[in-house]
Amino acid sequence: MPGKECLDPVFVKELEYEIARLTRLAVIMNDDDSKANYDRIHAFVANVVVHSKCLDKKVCIVHGRTLKEAKFHVQTKMGISERHIQHGRLYPLLGTGQGSTTSPPMCLFICSALFDVYCQRAKGAFYASPDRYVECTLHILGFVDDTCRRTNATTGNPSNALTTSPPPNIVWLLTEACKDAQLWHDIVEACNQKLESSKCKYHAIHFNFDEEGAPTIVLDEVSPHPIVVTDGEGHQLEMKHQPSNVEIKYLGCFKASATTLPELQTPRP
Repeated sequence: MPGKECLDPVFVKELEYEIARLTRLAVIMNDDDSKANYDRIHAFVANVVVHSKCLDKKVCIVHGRTLKEAKFHVQTKMGISERHIQHGRLYPLLGTGQGSTTSPPMCLFICSALFDVYCQRAKGAFYASPDRYVECTLHILGFVDDTCRRTNATTGNPSNALTTSPPPNIVWLLTEACKDAQLWHDIVEACNQKLESSKCKYHAIHFNFDEEGAPTIVLDEVSPHPIVVTDGEGHQLEMKHQPSNVEIKYLGCFKASATTLPELQTPRP
């Protein structure tokens, strides 16, 4: 689809890093990855979502019945197994599954709905051109199951975001990012999805200024304030903090706000 390529979110992220470097304003960039995304797509949830997006009810019925009545055999070098598994009350097969041609569009529709819910309540990040002719608030960008959320020092009135004096400190901003992270975690789990904790990382970008006002990006080895979310069972999950000069792999690209060397030096196949 024109204008909807995997490098588009990467390009937007690089632009946000550049804005942070030029304006010296703090921003939190939080990268998330879903666990077994397609295996967790429940057909009945997917059908409700796509029907709300005006897909014909008859198509939803065909989709649901196909998954309900399909028989799954195992194919090996010895041939195709005679026995099979099938959806049933005692052994329900609720996911659309890996390899299904309906999984990508169903994932797209579900993610679109989840993004809409998140954007209604998340703080997000406000950006504007110097003359304020162009203004926008970004909350989350994703490609399949890879998402990047952002939080910066926007206030109740976004038009004052670049004029707050003194600007909010990084601990306050990380506290706000915690709220956004918990919101996204709850939305994802409510739809039977799950975050891959080992791949959830973030950059906390902020600056120090010397006596003459010269800025320097801070390279925190330890986050000034952890981003922690709590799951439905009460277990806490801490997002992994990456210093601003340590890259995070995002859609095959290595991005870091304080350096471009890892991205330039990493060999490509």
